[in-house]
Amino acid sequence: MNKFIYISRDPQILGGTPVISGTRIPAERIYHLLEQGYTESTIKKEFPQVGVKKIRGALSEVFRVGLANI
Repeated sequence: MNKFIYISRDPQILGGTPVISGTRIPAERIYHLLEQGYTESTIKKEFPQVGVKKIRGALSEVFRVGLANI
């Protein structure tokens, strides 16, 4: 069972790399953009297909358990 709502893993998508659910965007990429100073608004412009709710939700899950545990 997947313990995350906004992050998923599937061996058929990017070899099982954790991605934003419903996309092929690695969760780690969003995390690192935020770490580099990108705002939610800037990330949304970079990935217009991902809603702010998914961005916030994925980041929340990363911060809750840690990037290494995703």
